Amino acid sequence: MMIRPGVSAVILGPEGVLLQHRSDNYLWGLPGGAVEPGESVREALAREVREETGLEVEPLRLVGVYSSPEHHQIITYPDGNVIHYVSSCFECRITGGTIACGPESLACAWFDPERLPPDLMPISSIRIRDTLARELAIVNAHTDEHVTVRYRREDGTYDPDALARLRRVFRSSGDAREQDVSLRLIEVLSHVQKMAGGHPLVLLSGYRSPTYNQSLKNQGKQVAGGSMHTEGLAADLAFPRPQLPKLWHQVRDLDCCGAGYYAKEGFLHVDVGRPRFWEATTSRVDENLSAGNARMFARTEFDRYVGGEPISVTLHALTVPPVQVARVAKLLGDGGV
Repeated sequence: MMIRPGVSAVILGPEGVLLQHRSDNYLWGLPGGAVEPGESVREALAREVREETGLEVEPLRLVGVYSSPEHHQIITYPDGNVIHYVSSCFECRITGGTIACGPESLACAWFDPERLPPDLMPISSIRIRDTLARELAIVNAHTDEHVTVRYRREDGTYDPDALARLRRVFRSSGDAREQDVSLRLIEVLSHVQKMAGGHPLVLLSGYRSPTYNQSLKNQGKQVAGGSMHTEGLAADLAFPRPQLPKLWHQVRDLDCCGAGYYAKEGFLHVDVGRPRFWEATTSRVDENLSAGNARMFARTEFDRYVGGEPISVTLHALTVPPVQVARVAKLLGDGGV
């Protein structure tokens, strides 16, 4: 038996998780393999994914290091070789290339994580499960509170105790009032944390009670009257200034949310309103654009739902009430049909 370092990649996309149908054991599994002499783990990861799928990737975060025989780390190959792998698994994002199977892959395909193939290698199943369990680490810049939680379990459900801890650390700085933090915002912030290297996010401003928000406005501070902060939909995050421009463009490229770049102040604003972006000089907060305009938007917590699953739609940023809301809604496809 030999002991070898190994790597594997969990590549997630809109279609699910990317798997390869291996030519050595005829099972589905994650792209990956052994680290060759003279290679770094990062180099081996990029090479293995390229050879097996044709894609270029970069690691977002380390999911875990797997070595226990209980986690199926000892593999017997058809040629009789027995190898005990000590494997580093990374969540990765695609940076280039197109899917083109190499000689070690019979096929490459995307799978819904809830509908993985029955002939999936057990080691891959464990790593996918661990990747989908989401964590978020927050430091409140005003109170120096540190919170690290696993807010989403492996089965996709949310941990109410973890959400309560996030609600507490996000509380309004001026009067300590609390508000539920949008699940969509929590998911986006977890992704931003990964893009920023996995370090805890430094929270400058989370939830702001309407009273505190108005008091800031009365003091002449640059805050919006209908701020997303007042509904638990926004966060201002401090980052090292050299890191800010790249992060801002990465969040912009997600096309999922609002992204404000405040270079002088050293922070990034992220909200889960309609996709848009701005810099401090183009924010137009002082113009009070919402005044006198009948404006609102509706938001679900998720973009995709299982058939038959209840969907909650919340109205936000309502500037001129009252508004009549019908009891029955019709879902339209792209193009409004």
